[in-house]
Amino acid sequence: MSRKKNCRGVCFLSCSFAPMAVQQDAGEALRDAYYADLDKGLDARQKGDIVIFSTDCNCSVGVRAGDERDQVRGRHGEPHRNAAGDFFHVWAGQRKLRAASTHFARTKPRHGCGTWRHPRTKKHYQNDHICVQDGHFSRVIKCKCATPLCHTDHLSVKLTLRVQNKLGKRAQTTDAEKMRTLDHSLIRPFTPHFDPS
Repeated sequence: MSRKKNCRGVCFLSCSFAPMAVQQDAGEALRDAYYADLDKGLDARQKGDIVIFSTDCNCSVGVRAGDERDQVRGRHGEPHRNAAGDFFHVWAGQRKLRAASTHFARTKPRHGCGTWRHPRTKKHYQNDHICVQDGHFSRVIKCKCATPLCHTDHLSVKLTLRVQNKLGKRAQTTDAEKMRTLDHSLIRPFTPHFDPS
């Protein structure tokens, strides 16, 4: 990630893949190490950064139910939840991350909101999410599933973000100043070639 001086609203991008062991009780040590690494990555952000966190979390987070006060989950998505998803939900809530993938309804729900299909049961699960920090969630225009760009058994998740970029005005230069900046060493004398044929 590149950063410029005096630049506000830099996008801080983070992408992760959760190990399958996060779903198993025997993998608690591996799960804790995974989330500890995520915290180290998020700690590298600076004030004013727009945090965008994409993940294949290998868990089912579910959706917000009824009048439940929940900033992480929205009302749109696969309702299935499991213990690993509840752990991710608590972790994201403590860091004020919202799963944008559950806050926007799909216009063409061919397979609901699932991003991965179990090879044996053929059931669809929503394992892939894009999270945006609470303070910048108003910038999100939409978030939806998309066709993957490579060979994979997962659907991609596409986020559309509103970003304002102020460009500095270019100083006006005269023709004389432009001529002085030209590299005249590249100029070669032109000698026309006479072809009698």
